[in-house]
Amino acid sequence: NRDDTRHTLTIDELEVDLNLPPNTAQRVSFEADPGTYRFFCRPHDPSMEGELTIR
Repeated sequence: NRDDTRHTLTIDELEVDLNLPPNTAQRVSFEADPGTYRFFCRPHDPSMEGELTIR
């Protein structure tokens, strides 16, 4: 997160909801089954979203 705004990494299907404080770098890990999952930033949804594919 390289700006002054708080963001989240949110993946509802995996019950992942991580706060990403302003001006910090984060490393995250979690367990998930193979599949494609939608991720988004709660304060900025739908403008900040994407898909994560786990094989």
